[in-house]
Amino acid sequence: MDIIGTLLSLLGMGRDHANRVNDRRAEVARLNAESAAEFGRSLDMLRAGRLGLLRRCAMEHPENPEIAGECRKVLDLQEDDILKVIKMTDDLSQKITASGWGSNWELALQKAYEMRGTAARSAPFIEGILRQCEAVLDGAGRVTRL
Repeated sequence: MDIIGTLLSLLGMGRDHANRVNDRRAEVARLNAESAAEFGRSLDMLRAGRLGLLRRCAMEHPENPEIAGECRKVLDLQEDDILKVIKMTDDLSQKITASGWGSNWELALQKAYEMRGTAARSAPFIEGILRQCEAVLDGAGRVTRL
């Protein structure tokens, strides 16, 4: 009887471990999807704001094309960074579906929470950059004489 009880308890422990792994895997997948969506919103916000800023540059300051060039450079850099992070979330999504039981899901969960935190801060960061570019355009129209 003791052997059967021991075997049954070991099987139960294995099932508990499998359930924990599945829970961690599902949590990582959820956080990754939320991060991808948040970065996608930030990218949409950047692209929409970019059009308005560059149009405003062309209309208000046609004599200073370098202002538009600098704004474009800053916005391009931010767009490239966001696209890289979105690519990372896509790659991670593929790794989640392809990985097996032996993966370190605790570490993956920790990294997913970090990425989710970064994603939550991306939209306010992009808003700040757009406001700074608008401030540059507002200041470019004023000429100070010494």
